[in-house]
Amino acid sequence: MARITNRVPTAWLAAGLVLAGLSGCATNAARSDPGLPGAGTADVHVDPSGDIAHLAAVRLAGQDGYDRLVLEFTDRVPGYTVGYRPLPARQDASGFEIPLPGAGALLQLSLNPATAAGWAGGPITYSGPATLAADTASVTEVKNAGDFEAVLTWVAGVRTQEPFRVQVLDSPPRLVVDIAH
Repeated sequence: MARITNRVPTAWLAAGLVLAGLSGCATNAARSDPGLPGAGTADVHVDPSGDIAHLAAVRLAGQDGYDRLVLEFTDRVPGYTVGYRPLPARQDASGFEIPLPGAGALLQLSLNPATAAGWAGGPITYSGPATLAADTASVTEVKNAGDFEAVLTWVAGVRTQEPFRVQVLDSPPRLVVDIAH
């Protein structure tokens, strides 16, 4: 009987470790937010594929419990990597520093293959502002960081590193990033 009793705590411990490992895979990271399902702080990546995607609009708005950043495309959502990077933000190709006033953290969105300015002789599809700000709790502002060799980059200054989630929506094609607050 003593042997069975000794095995039960070990089995529960093993099950707990397995579940803890699996729960880290279900979210995008080390730190998650129970109010924003699927949110975390690790990079979210989808491999590039297909033709160059064309950015049409960028929007930023505060929501209940999170700030929402939306990149809308004319044709499809390209491959992407969304994740925290060390400050300061840097412009693609030149490396020039991009100021993000009030930011304690930098969330970078790299989209590939994608353009807004007509890379490779294509049409210019985004004529909106290069900097966006809104009445948001987490995001200080969002800036265009580059459109170079089919890699489109936007950066978001965030007051503190908070969990985020990434979604792809259709009709029209959109990449949506929700940042907890």
